[in-house]
Amino acid sequence: MVGGLLHRVPWTKGATYDQICEQYSAYVTKKYGKATVVFDGHSDTSSTKDCAHMRRSSGKISVTVQFTSSMALQTKKEEFLSNEQNKQRFIILLSQRLEQSGCEIHQASRGDADVLIVQTALKSATEQETVLVGDDTDLLVFLICRAINVSHTVPFRPETKRSSQKKNRFWYIPAIRALLRSIVTNCSACHLWM
Repeated sequence: MVGGLLHRVPWTKGATYDQICEQYSAYVTKKYGKATVVFDGHSDTSSTKDCAHMRRSSGKISVTVQFTSSMALQTKKEEFLSNEQNKQRFIILLSQRLEQSGCEIHQASRGDADVLIVQTALKSATEQETVLVGDDTDLLVFLICRAINVSHTVPFRPETKRSSQKKNRFWYIPAIRALLRSIVTNCSACHLWM
């Protein structure tokens, strides 16, 4: 399971959108093999992620680009992705490339993919060893609340940053649940989100 993928690969101005998708495909398959990737869905209404999107774009929103896979990138990545239509069209193109590489792709129907990421990870854990990779603390909280009665443990691993000295950090969910047993079992928020 991989979350937050769009922010992992740098884009080179002048590269084609197809070449950029190939960079993502190489990144995912080299690091995770045939991974499951969950993308945020597009929403015309307000989302819990609106503040994060505005922060990343520094308040700037790009024009809509009618691109094809063979067109060259003419703008900065952050600027391009600040436009939801650009972002969604790119995710469709990227999803096709990742599927060709053997990855499984899911897209949330609304603007916040956290619930779908955790649900997908837990479903996968009923059949095989699964590691949830992501940077969002919400993923860890949801996983702690919901990781019960699964055949395999689902550790949470933050994505390692190039500059980070902390490599291979894992959050072992059963141990955390044991430490927080009374809080987790009585947490009304954990029962409401599903």
